[in-house]
Amino acid sequence: MKKKNNNFLVYLILGIVFLLVVLASYLVTNNFIVPIVVFVSSVAYALLYARKKIVKHNEKLKHIEECYNFSYNFTIAINVKNSVDVAYESISESLSPSLKEYLSTLEHEDRLTAIGHLRNYFKISAFDVYYRILLLYFEQGGNIVQMASLILEEMENLNARALTMKLKIRRSLLNFSILWFLALAILVMTRFLIPSFYLDMLANPIFPYLILFFFLFILLSAHMFIVRSTKDEQLGEMHEEF
Repeated sequence: MKKKNNNFLVYLILGIVFLLVVLASYLVTNNFIVPIVVFVSSVAYALLYARKKIVKHNEKLKHIEECYNFSYNFTIAINVKNSVDVAYESISESLSPSLKEYLSTLEHEDRLTAIGHLRNYFKISAFDVYYRILLLYFEQGGNIVQMASLILEEMENLNARALTMKLKIRRSLLNFSILWFLALAILVMTRFLIPSFYLDMLANPIFPYLILFFFLFILLSAHMFIVRSTKDEQLGEMHEEF
């Protein structure tokens, strides 16, 4: 349910942005051709690229946090309980709804095998290393906290980088939005505050094409922002799929 809500929020934000841009393009050009081109281009870009890219990146960051929380809590529980089943039950309430839902599909498996399947859920190489440590622990014994300390530290650092990345993206998105909102506001206000100047521009046959280029440039800027903000290289190596 949380995943659906997050995706709905993405769609809602994109929809509001597109409507504002289309409305602004109509107010500036006073014709329907430019808004239609802007609308079709924006919707096509959102559906074919932006939506998938944003949702996938958000899932990646969410899985990093889930991976660290699960691995850390399970390690502590195993150290205390010394039983896969008891340790799993003790941390089950702290799991995210999506992780619980995934694990519920593996109820026919024994707990250790089910935890191994989490590699396909997290898709993070650090968790593959962690699972190998768990197998080694249950085969040969030892101190699980000491055995997993290094990989847990790496997971913690990865989670910290993911959180930092979220904050940077939010700040950058705010700055990006304010910049283009002001640009659009100035463009629209020209029509109402300087009507004579606006009418002179509107009389120029090149004006609609210049406005269309301006709005397509906004779309290009949004694309560059999304590409730059979702670069996984910022997370380091241990996030990579195994």
